Amino acid sequence: MSVYRDAIALATGAPGDLVNEDIREQVQTIVDSSTPELNLRRIGWIFAAREQMLEFNVPVALALESMMVALKAPQR
Repeated sequence: MSVYRDAIALATGAPGDLVNEDIREQVQTIVDSSTPELNLRRIGWIFAAREQMLEFNVPVALALESMMVALKAPQR
């Protein structure tokens, strides 16, 4: 989740340090291939998977698979 937060921060020029400064290059790749809006949706999908596992007793593997399909970068 913090990687997508950092991508939003880089894309919008927000001041401050990145949480994942050590992987800035990979975060920049996400910035170059997506939009802040998409990355915000990705954070929402991560929260949704967490909620499915914790509150609705969805099997972990199923919730993570659903999340990974949602997080897949759209083809340009």
